[in-house]
Amino acid sequence: GAFSLSPNAGKLVYVLTNAGLRLQATSVGATPSQIPLTGASTSDTNPQFSPDGGTIYFLGNRKREGEKRPPYDGKAQVWQIGVNGQGLKAVTRLDSGVEGYELARDGKSLYYLVHIDKIEDDWSGLRSKFSKLDYGHGQNRHGQIWKLDLESFRAVKLIDAGRNIREFTVSRNGQRVAMITTPDDKVVSFEGQSRVDVWDALTDKITTVPEKVYRKEMPSPYAWLEHVAWNTNGDKLAFNAIFDGYPAEIVIAEFKDDSIFATKMARPKNLHVRGYGSPLVWYGADHLYFLAEQKGRVRLTGVIQ
Repeated sequence: GAFSLSPNAGKLVYVLTNAGLRLQATSVGATPSQIPLTGASTSDTNPQFSPDGGTIYFLGNRKREGEKRPPYDGKAQVWQIGVNGQGLKAVTRLDSGVEGYELARDGKSLYYLVHIDKIEDDWSGLRSKFSKLDYGHGQNRHGQIWKLDLESFRAVKLIDAGRNIREFTVSRNGQRVAMITTPDDKVVSFEGQSRVDVWDALTDKITTVPEKVYRKEMPSPYAWLEHVAWNTNGDKLAFNAIFDGYPAEIVIAEFKDDSIFATKMARPKNLHVRGYGSPLVWYGADHLYFLAEQKGRVRLTGVIQ
């Protein structure tokens, strides 16, 4: 499941299947001890430590019988809890629920993802009038990314580009937001129509990472994209291009001046990216780590980009 290491590497929080969040001490030489933070009846995920290591944020849902308003209506929200298991509190209270989030590096703000229903055909008037009916086509879900100030709890909408957002990540300095997007939320659109869009805070514009490298220069044009990750400087981006029937590859996008250059990562000889893609983590500006397969074994591998 998902996990997060505290800033001083002294604690590890992780999701245990059917058992909620668990906190474990990771000090060298110490006897491992687990502190249950949330219960088995919850579907908590994506834990993240605050910069001081004293608070854990996570995405989860809570349901109280008869409750129809957030945060206890069963829809996912961002929550926070102390490392001692005390002080559980909802950070967001959105009627639509939250589909993804990321805590800013300074811990002062939080970025979150929601989707809104959008009618996109000539019958929009009737669809709006009879909104409770289920329609076979013509309805779409457009992603929006908001920034929530954790002191004033005022939210500002940053991105509303008219596409479905599958995942996103924010550069360390907050200048850029990278998103994997598709025209709609259909599974078939993910294969062959997903792309990486990058929003720039300085210009308030979105630029698409060149698609040629994973649409025309790989064995199949029908890759789907996953696990987008920024380097420390926010000028290099990595993501998986995954195929049915062909080895997964990693694409590196480099930002220079006003241009983006995308290339396929050169894999070390006889190494393959793990199965259907791998989590990607940068260490510094140039070192990229991923899970690689070699002769039936999976191991952590690092390359310099």
